Amino acid sequence: MHVLRATASHKLNTSGISTVQSVCETDLVCTTWILTRDRSWYLADLWRNSVDYPTLKSRVMELSARWKAHRVLVEDASSGTSLVQELRYNVAGLIAVKPDRDKVSRMDVVSAKLEAGQGHCHVKPV
Repeated sequence: MHVLRATASHKLNTSGISTVQSVCETDLVCTTWILTRDRSWYLADLWRNSVDYPTLKSRVMELSARWKAHRVLVEDASSGTSLVQELRYNVAGLIAVKPDRDKVSRMDVVSAKLEAGQGHCHVKPV
């Protein structure tokens, strides 16, 4: 899930969740980002865990409320599809995002932005 929220006149908040399936378990990641007017991204919060679906659903609602999310982007695959179906009326700004390529290719795009100085990661994973 990725969340966009207009807050002060100079920044937006963003929160994200994506699901990664492995053979033994499901690893879930929720990130919260602040996007500034100069297009810089700041990682404000990171949550990563292997949890059951009800816990994931609660966590998405909690993070959306805590960060006053304006947009919540949920990867429309695996448990994300169920999240979109269940939370679309309970979480404002929920948007299903279909992955357009594999995770490694998508990470390559993000890595290039980080290397270009557009992203700043200053939080410790929880």
